[in-house]
Order: sequence, then structure tokens, then C-alpha cells
Amino acid sequence: MADCGVSLLEDPPEHFFMSTIATRRGPYRLFQGIWEKAAAFSEDMLEAFGQLPPSRWGAAAFDSAYALLTLSDLLAHRAGLKHNIVAEDKSAQKLELPKERQLSPLATRVLISWADLERLELTENDLAPFFLDPELSDDFLHAEPGDSELERQPLIAFAEGILVVAPHNLSTALRAHLIETAVANGASEQLRRLLLDAQSERIALSGFAQLWKQPVEIVDGHPIRQLLFESAAGCPLHILQIVDGFDGVPPARFGPTSASPSMEAMIGDSVAFAHEMMAKRAEFRKGLSIVLLGGWGRSGSVALASVEIPDWEVIALEPADASAIAFAGIGMPVDMYRLHEQLRMVEAQGFFPRAPNGWMNLCALWQETDQNLIPEHLSEIEPPLDFNYPGNLLLSIRTEAAQKEGRWAFPLPNGRYEIVSRLDREDYFETAKPSYIATSGLRRRELLGVVVGRRPVWLEAIPAKRGGRSFDTYETWKAAIHWLEVALPKFDAQYPGLDRKPVSILLEIDWPPDRLGNSVDDATVLTSITTTMDRDKRSAILHMAPEWQHGLHRANNFAEMVLAASMLEIVSTLAGGVAGREELLAFMTAVVGSDDIRWRHSFVADRPLSMLKAHGLIDDFNEIPDSASALARCGSTFLSRDRSLGFHIVGADQCFSFLMEHHGALMDRLISNIRGFDRVALVDASIRRLTAALAEEQMWQISARAMRAAYGAKKDFDQSLKRRSEINAVIRGASILIEMGSCEAALSDGVHPGAADIDDLLAQALLIFQTAEIVPPFRAGFLDAEIKISPTGNLLYDHDFTRTALVSSVHAHHFEHRQSADKAYRSLFETGATDTALTPALEAAVQAEYALSFDQFASFSGACAKLAIDSGNAVLKKRWSELLSALADLEGYVATDLAPALKQLTLGSRSSWSSYPKGAGPSDFDVSRFDRHFSLIRRPIVALDATDDPYLLVSPVLIERAALHNLAGALQGGLQGRFWSSPQMRSFVGAMAERTGLDFNVRAAEAARQSGARAFDSVPLSDALQHKGTDTVKRLGDIDILAFSQDGLHAWVIEAKDIRFCRTLGETTSRLSEYRGQTDSRGRRDNLRKHLDRVDYVRAHAADLAKRYALPATPTIHGLVLFDSPQPMKFMPRHASPDAQFMMLDELASFEWSPGKEGR
Repeated sequence: MADCGVSLLEDPPEHFFMSTIATRRGPYRLFQGIWEKAAAFSEDMLEAFGQLPPSRWGAAAFDSAYALLTLSDLLAHRAGLKHNIVAEDKSAQKLELPKERQLSPLATRVLISWADLERLELTENDLAPFFLDPELSDDFLHAEPGDSELERQPLIAFAEGILVVAPHNLSTALRAHLIETAVANGASEQLRRLLLDAQSERIALSGFAQLWKQPVEIVDGHPIRQLLFESAAGCPLHILQIVDGFDGVPPARFGPTSASPSMEAMIGDSVAFAHEMMAKRAEFRKGLSIVLLGGWGRSGSVALASVEIPDWEVIALEPADASAIAFAGIGMPVDMYRLHEQLRMVEAQGFFPRAPNGWMNLCALWQETDQNLIPEHLSEIEPPLDFNYPGNLLLSIRTEAAQKEGRWAFPLPNGRYEIVSRLDREDYFETAKPSYIATSGLRRRELLGVVVGRRPVWLEAIPAKRGGRSFDTYETWKAAIHWLEVALPKFDAQYPGLDRKPVSILLEIDWPPDRLGNSVDDATVLTSITTTMDRDKRSAILHMAPEWQHGLHRANNFAEMVLAASMLEIVSTLAGGVAGREELLAFMTAVVGSDDIRWRHSFVADRPLSMLKAHGLIDDFNEIPDSASALARCGSTFLSRDRSLGFHIVGADQCFSFLMEHHGALMDRLISNIRGFDRVALVDASIRRLTAALAEEQMWQISARAMRAAYGAKKDFDQSLKRRSEINAVIRGASILIEMGSCEAALSDGVHPGAADIDDLLAQALLIFQTAEIVPPFRAGFLDAEIKISPTGNLLYDHDFTRTALVSSVHAHHFEHRQSADKAYRSLFETGATDTALTPALEAAVQAEYALSFDQFASFSGACAKLAIDSGNAVLKKRWSELLSALADLEGYVATDLAPALKQLTLGSRSSWSSYPKGAGPSDFDVSRFDRHFSLIRRPIVALDATDDPYLLVSPVLIERAALHNLAGALQGGLQGRFWSSPQMRSFVGAMAERTGLDFNVRAAEAARQSGARAFDSVPLSDALQHKGTDTVKRLGDIDILAFSQDGLHAWVIEAKDIRFCRTLGETTSRLSEYRGQTDSRGRRDNLRKHLDRVDYVRAHAADLAKRYALPATPTIHGLVLFDSPQPMKFMPRHASPDAQFMMLDELASFEWSPGKEGR
């Protein structure tokens, strides 16, 4: 080492020291050592070489390569190394040679005797290409790093056997041998193209880009694939995949840096062509080329800086890195585009991130800094500034990507190995399920998966005979996979004597002619699945008759349990067992322990959302990407405040002024961006995103019982809450876009937004909502009057209030919601039930508000859904007159004047966002406030112009959502005042609010009695104390609940409030302001003050209370405030009085009515 001049270890680990590669002959552990991405390059080369036409020279080279892999696997086994090992970090430490007593035992690990070789079924001839010529050993010190014979010949043969001199060079030797063999036999260009194919597949499997669907082009002698598309209008993305050639081979050299002027020229020409094609478009803004630099692992350089085109940027990634970025969930090409834009914005601010290892390491920095690039806590740093960060951050991406990809190879019954990848990469409940999907099957659009227990059990879905059921086929196949995940571990333990060889099952599904149908009995379900087995081939066909699908309409999981038992019967039979279906069904019943666990949910599609979903008219849900949110935040405060004014804002008035200016600037930015898009296209796309979010919400709701049974309430709570947050973000953002787009987007000459445009706008809209909702708590003093601005312009404030007041309530509410969804699951299979208690008063109120009978109003969304299904579009686009005409032909609406109803249900278009209808003002269009009269939840039909016959966008899903929300609000008395138009409805809602309050008093009193108290509801104070009804007594109000302990020594004056859950910080602030226990300057008492005054009055007259209720002694008086839904007061009490206790109704079950006793 002294001769080499190496004394220190330089960098910390940036990749795995050892990885497992998946090949067509099985998995092998491979030492990567100093070679970056050696495993990926070796996999790709083996896959490419294996696709060459059969030949003797090819077979011999292939056998030699696998012989080398066998040695690598043996060395890993001897060292006790498993999968994806990272070397110990000793960066910048002195490099010391271990002592001989340490080296001697280690040396035996790399010595392979001839007997060992025989046991491995290898011959000396297999490894002959890799034996080092002893005469070349003196050249090592003088060779260029990575360019010695040791990279190609890492073995030394001697009398006792073989010495693996450089285990980390087994990968380079393998690649070099295959390449040199192909070159020597005239197959270099064919191998290069096959290597392009292998890396196309790697890129596609990660989801980064579907390049394998693109034809191969030969440009200037280089095989390439490229893809040109727009995800955002006017911002094209160009993906160019290239692969290094074999010029200069032999020998295959890995260390010396090679350059290819012709490849650089080809890249420049391809980028220029892409620019030329897209720059012709009127909406062109800027473009990005992502060059995927493929190859076989030799060091190379490509000068992309020479590609200089205005409004067009170029970045480079290696295929394995692009795949890792995608697998790790950091992003796809459009996310790379946003990250590039964010980097440019940060650099324009004067901050320059500096680090090696390119874009992948930058992605890791982006992830580590919460998508800011510059840590936001460094708020006092000033530009210009170079920000240096570690070069090994990318290891975190590689680790996460490897875990999510789960690339492996498992044997089929025929002895062939399939390369697989993890099936559930983004699973909400598990990170390492034993289920995988075959990578080659994905390219052929085949469903071939495997679940691995004691043996691999392969499951393939035969394409449906009846067209249009590919989604249902996939869902059924995936449900079967899930059941094997559940069953196989217990099955293997119960039947340990079965063999370990692979088993294959083919699912053959016959679909019923209808998508609905009635449920069937046990006997029918049992006979609906038949199996045909081939013991010699260790495979079976499992046929599912249409009746099995009807079995899914039952409230229990019997149909799925029969499926699981049938699959286990196949495994048992083919593995040498005798267990039959009846025995295995009983076994599964015992293992699962619940008839609620299921993965297929099938209900009658009788509501607009389920009807449109059944017809394939609802899009998949997509959350707002982190990259869009990061780009929206970056520099956002600088829109209204110059950096020179400082990063620290202190004082209530100063914070309020800043927030209002910041909010206004964000609104201006969003409106400006909206104005560039076509109004119809923008609002239509936003409605589709909103309905997709509502469908996702419904899916999580109906699966609550199954998920809680399968994974436990805690895990279900955590993951469903996370998904709930993602759904709410889209609902809120899309609602804002719809409202603003209907009056600000272009009526003509606007561009049609792409999916990325909608994501960007959603992120900007959500940022407006988030900013607006913190204004009330700042104004009310619940948030400390201090704001900081991050180096890159993000707004920072203390989130303690949010966590305590809102998040705690949200968690409690969400837990209740999941419990309710769990309990309500079986009712989903019942027909004819209704949740609405129809009364003459409700009918009259609906008639007055909408000029429709209750039945007509309740059926209106269904009527629109019929029109939507007939049109093949989830969103109807019609003029006002056209919609009236179409509805007039439907049953139930013939000869009905629907114009008044449409007027009430339509959100009118305005000349601009800042123009208001007569009698309205800014608060009516405050997007941070829910339940506004002029909002999408009140008026779900959207008018896009203000003509006499406006153009409408009609979503049956949004109409149904509004109807359910608004009727519920009316019946519960929660939607009052200006939300409604008619005096009759307002009067009805007021009466329902009073009735709801009295009903809650009755329920609360009963709950108190059930927990051991003597309780009375809605007690007038004059009656409780036998006092005259003076103005003072009347002003104090009635006692909602009056309760006594069993011994009569304690009396409780309880304020019972059935009030709504607070959904935002604004609502939370308003609610807390009502319960401060204060009297304002005009003498008005808040709700808590009224309660405390009432308690004080009763306490002052406790003797009268004792006399009235014949108590044994004058009681001690206590106060309590009771709610039916989680409220912020419970989590952050702000009043010192012991009478200001806040409690949920269900907590009364364990309440101690005699304070001081054990258990209180």
C-alpha cells in the first residue's frame, strides 16, 4: 500500500458492498466492491447476452460467466453475507493493513479447492478464461486504475485449487468475458442492441418511462430509443436512451475514461430535433431532455454542456439510477423537470448546492431537506452562498429502491427461473410481503405472480374470455395473491412434510353477464370453483364459474375463503399431500378467525359514483406530487416580501399584515396561471380529479372493516389517516380550481392543461388554503406572533397549536370514523334501507328551496348519472337549455319545470374572481371557509359563462355529494343562515338544530344514568332550584344535564353540545374563541362563560338544589362540558376553572361521579 501511495479511505459508502443479482439461472450474491452499480450492469449484460441466438461459443461463455457467479455466491456464503450489504463507514480514516493473525483465517475464504469445485459441479475449464497470467503480476502497480488484467482475470490457479484474488472484480471479469466473446464472434452490435433492450426493461419496470414500447432507431451508428411528450402544456419532456458501444474491445477496459465524439454529436442532434419539433407550437414555454446513459460499466464521459439551446435543458442519468429514483418514490420524468426548475429558482436566489454524484445525489438532498434543497432551519444564511453537501446521500435512495423493487429470481415447476419484482411496492400496510410479479410477464401484459413460502407458488391469470373485464381480472388475481400471503405461512407450519418444489396455478375466470347479480348460498359458492391438476407438471387450472362472483355480494368473506382453500388444496396435492378442500376450508377459518377479512368488495351499483365507476368512467386517484408542492412553496413569500426586509416577522399586527399580503400574492399567482388555460378543459380536468378523490375516499370507507380485521386497528388508523390527508388535499385544491377556473380561465385561445399542469395548480391552490387558514389563529392570538422565512422563501411558524388543537381532534375524529365505517359495512349489502327520515316538514323545506319534490331532488343526481353513462363521459357538457331538455325526457321529470332547481344548484360564472354577485362579498368566496352559499358543495353544477344560456359542466358525483351533505346538514341543524335561499328551509334547519340539541341532552342523560348517575335532561334553572323565573335566572339559561352521584353528595351541571367537528384551523379558532370563558367589551358572554356562570349560580344555591331533589346533604357542585364529536377544547384547555372540563360523550361510560374515588 505504501508503494501505491494509498494511506486513507476517502469517501463513505455510496452503494452496496454486496448485492444479489437476479438471473435466468437463479439469484447470485455478487461483490460490487469499488465498482458502482456492478450488480445492475452484470444483470443487464447477462440478460442481453442470454438473448443472443443460440451458439456453441455463446453457451460456453455463458457457462463460464455463471461459473464465476457460483464462486461469488460461495465466497459470500463463507463470509456469512446476505443480501444488500453496506460496508462499514471508515471514510477519511487511516488505511491500515490487518495483522497476519487476522488475515490468515480470512485468506481461507477465498481459497477454493479442486474438491470444492467438483462439489459445485464446475470444472477448471469453466473458469479458465479468468485465470491470471503470473507473468502479468508485475504490471499491476503501473496500470491505470481499473485497467489491469486483474479486472478481467481475478483468479489464480495453483496445485491446491483456485485463489480468488479480487472478489470485487468478479463482476468486471464476467462482463468483460461476455463482451469480448461477442466481439470476437461478430455479435457486438447485436449485443449492444440487446443491452439497450435490457436497460429499457429496467427503466420501464420502475415506471420511470415506458421506453420499451418505442422502436429502436439507429442514429449515426448508435442504437437509441426516445420518447417525446407533454405532461404540462408547452413544457415537453424528451427521454433519450442510449447505450455505450464496444469500441476498443478487446480488451474490455473499465477504468480509463472513454469519450465518444460521435455519441455526443448524436445526443446534440437528437435534443436539437426535439426542440425544433416542439418549439413550433404556439404554447411552447421550455423543454427538458433526460439522457439515459446506458452501458456496461466502463468509465466514460459525455459533454452535455455543449448542448446549448435556449429554453431547453439537458440532464443525464444512468438507467439504474433513473430506476432507483422511481422505485424510491422520488419521482418520474415530470418530477425531474420540476426539480430542475426548483434548482434554477434556488440558484436564482443566490444559493448554489454543490456536491458530486449528479442528479441522484441531488434527489437525495431534496428528499433529506423536505423537498427544499436548502435546509429551511438555516433561516439566517444570506445569498450568495455555495451549499456543500455530502456525496453519499444517494445511498438512502438505493437502499429504499432495492427494498421496494425486491428484484429476485425464483424457479418455475419446469426448472426455469423467472426474474421477479415486488408486487406491492407502495403497499400501505406492509413493506416486505412475500409476493412478486414476473418482470417478463409485465411486458407481455400477463399477470404472473408468485408467493414464496416453503416453496414458490406461482399464480397466473388467464385472460378473460369476455371483453372489458381486465380490471376485474386483475383485482381477483391480486386478491388470490393476498390470500396466499395470508395462508401459506400457516399452511407450511401445519403440513411440514410436503415437498418444497414449485407449484403453478392458472386462474380461469368466467364472468357473469351482469356486474351485479344476487348473492348465492354456501353450496353454490363451493361448487363454483373446480380444479384440474397435472401432477407431472406440478400445475393446475383453477376455474371460477360466474356464481363465484355472485358470492362476493355477501357480507362475509366465504367466497374468498373457498378460493383460498381451493388454492391450498392444489398446493397440498401437487406437493404430495392429501388434505382436501373441506379440511382446508376449516383450516382457513381457524387461521383467519374472522369473516370480515377480504380483498374483493362487490355491491349493487345504485349510486352515481358507483354507477359511473362500474362503467369505467372514473379516473384513478393521484395525490398531489411532492415535487409540485415543493415548486409551489419555493420562493412563495418573495412574491410579496423582498428578502432585504429580513427573515423574521414579529408582532400580531405585523404577522397579520404579512399574511394578508402573502395570501393576496398567492391568489394573484394562481389566477395568472389559470388565465392561460382553456376554461372548459381546466374545469373538466379539475372535476375529474375531484371525483377520483371521492371514489378513493369511498373505497377506503367500504374496506375499513376488512382492513381493520386484516391488519389491526392501529395500522389501519395510521395508513387510512395518511391516505385521508392525501384525498383531502386533492378535494380542497380541486374545489378551488373549479371555482376560480369557472371565472378566470380563458373562454377562447387557452391551452389545454396536461396532468402535470393540474398537479401544479392543485399544489398552488392548496398552498392558498393552507395560508388562509392560519390567519384566524394568528389574529385570535392562538399562534405566537412570530413568523420566519426560510432561505428559499417558505413560510415557517410554530405548529404546536395545530398539533394540539386540530391534529388531536382530527385523530380522534378519524378513529371514530373508521369505527363507524367498520360497523356500517354489513349494511352496504342491504337494500331498501334509507338513512333519511322523511317528514312533511322536510318535504316542504326541500320543495321551497329547490322547487322539486323530495323524491325528485333525491333522484336528480341519478338522472344526471344516466345521461352521463349514455354519453360515455363522467362530466356532462351542455348548455342550460340542452340540459333542461335532456332531463325533461327522463322518468320522474316529465312536465316538471327544472329551471328553479338548476338555478339553485348552479355556481354562476362571474366576470372575474374579484367581482361579486349582488349582496355578496369577499367572505362568500373565501376559499378557506367551508359551507359557503357560493361554493361547490352548495352549487355543484358549474357555469362557465354568464350568458342567458350558460355552458354547464355537470358531474352527477358532485351533485350527489352536495345533496347528501346538504340534506344531512339540514336534518342535523348544522347548515344554517345564508347557506340556504328560502325562509322555509332556514326555519326548518333552525327547528332541527333545536331538536338536535334536545335529543343530544336525552342521549347524554341516558349515558349518565347507564354509568351510575341519577340524571335529568333539559332542566330549567328555575325548576332545579325552585326559584322564580326572573330575568337573571332566564339569562342564565337551562341546565342541559343535571346529574347526581349515587350517594347524592355531588351534583354535576353539564353543558351538552352536539356541535360539528372542526375541519380547519379557521373553524378550530372560531370554536376555541367561543369557549374562552370571557365576556367581551359589549358585555356578551361566550359559551363557556355562560356555562361557568350557570355553575356558579347553582353552587351559590346548592342548598336549594338539595332540598328540591331530596339529597342527604348539600352537594358539592361541579361543572362539565360534554360533546358528541372531538373538539379542540378537550385537547388544549385554556381556562383554569375546574368547571371547564371537556369530555366526549362515550367517556361517560367510565366516569367517576364522586371525585376523589379510585378510578376517577
